[in-house]
Amino acid sequence: MILSIGDSLHRTSPAGCHQYQHLHQYLHPHQYLHPYPYLHRLQYQLQYQLQFQLQFQLQFQLQFQLQFQLQFQLQFQLQFQLQFQLQFQLALQLALQLQHYH
Repeated sequence: MILSIGDSLHRTSPAGCHQYQHLHQYLHPHQYLHPYPYLHRLQYQLQYQLQFQLQFQLQFQLQFQLQFQLQFQLQFQLQFQLQFQLQFQLALQLALQLQHYH
C-alpha cells in the first residue's frame, strides 16, 4: 500500500518524485549505502584493515612496553634487595667476628 501511494506521488509531481525517493530509501536502505558499490566495499575493506592494523600495533606496543617495564622493575627490585641483603649479612658477620676477637 505504501509503495502504491509512492507510485502515485511519483507520477503526479517532481515534489512527489522526491518524496518517493525518500520513501524508497527508508524501505530499502541497503540500496542507498553508497552510490558506487565498489567504493563502499573498498571503504569497508580499508576500515577493517586499519582497525586490524591499529589493534595489532597497539597490542604489540603495549605488550612490549609492559614487558620492558616489568623486566626493568623486577631487575631493579631484585638487584636492590640482593645488594641490601648481602650488605646486611656482611655487616652482621663482621660485627660477630669483631665481637669474637675482642
